[in-house]
Amino acid sequence: MLMGLGCNAAAIVGCRIIDSPRERLIAILTNAFVPCNGRFPALIAVISMFFTYSAFASGALAGAVMLTALLIVSVAATLLCGRLLSRTLLKGEQSSFTLELPPFRMPRVGRLIVRSVVDRTLFVLGRAAAVAAPAGLLLYALSNISIGGQSILAAAVDFLDPFARVFGLDGAILIAFMLGFPANEIVLPIAIMAYNASGSLEELPARREELDHAVEEGVTLHLLCNPVRILGYENPDDPRDPKNGSVRAMEVIRMELGEPDERGRRRPVEAPGSEFIWETDCVIMALGTSPNPLIKNTTEGLAVNRWGGIIADEDTGETSRPGVYAGGDAVTGAATVILAMGAGKKAAQAIDQALQKTP
Repeated sequence: MLMGLGCNAAAIVGCRIIDSPRERLIAILTNAFVPCNGRFPALIAVISMFFTYSAFASGALAGAVMLTALLIVSVAATLLCGRLLSRTLLKGEQSSFTLELPPFRMPRVGRLIVRSVVDRTLFVLGRAAAVAAPAGLLLYALSNISIGGQSILAAAVDFLDPFARVFGLDGAILIAFMLGFPANEIVLPIAIMAYNASGSLEELPARREELDHAVEEGVTLHLLCNPVRILGYENPDDPRDPKNGSVRAMEVIRMELGEPDERGRRRPVEAPGSEFIWETDCVIMALGTSPNPLIKNTTEGLAVNRWGGIIADEDTGETSRPGVYAGGDAVTGAATVILAMGAGKKAAQAIDQALQKTP
């Protein structure tokens, strides 16, 4: 069981020293309840994404408590299942186990350091050079070599996505399982790279709660894809065909993340020659809103950004025109009422301080 915390495979192989076939089988079967280091990254990721907030603690503390509780439960499940198997399906007499201990001697510090540090370091580096380096180079090439404006990894994800949907997965998870077959420790990093190869949710200008709700509702997000035109159905032989004028497809072009703008956000740019057709029977347009242009067109000295939003100080709401303060949707674009109320409160405090300084 304790060896299983390091590696389940090594723990199962170590069960061969157990003389009793019955007890050896019990040890092998119950070893799966103990999470090995290959499953720790996945457990930590799942806990961080879904269970880091509770009524008693939040953030890193809640994650650490939940991971510790999971380890305790896994150990208890191992012991409980071992006891149940020994009393039901795998009944039998308990065998004795004798372990001969070698004579203990005072350790030689210098020799110990050489063997534990130098030898193991060279062994790990050799394994990294033989396995990890080629695997990392392959993943880097798949993520950064583009064909038709799309990386090889992103194209592979799109190709495997229909097959993965049959099993309730998606293309990124399936390719992570396939490429991570030699070592389960790299499944999660490959999945993250696959998702990032198709674009990052962090780059979207939408509010975070909107993205979270969309994912919860099962909405599939195709990132870095920009519609070019909508293709309608036309029957040249029958102008009175009721399908004429209905939507049949959409022409889409893939985008690439360009250089960061003044806010640090990488602006999407078109990838030449990456146009493709999406077949669809319905298109719902979600058009963004911008502040009323009447404000910027009739107010001299008022600086605005490229979206037409008024540029204002985040802490005071003060604009580029003296004595004028702004907040809410006129600054941030369409947002929540709570944010607008907060901006109004900050602006009111700043105005009050400015009036007190006025002679």
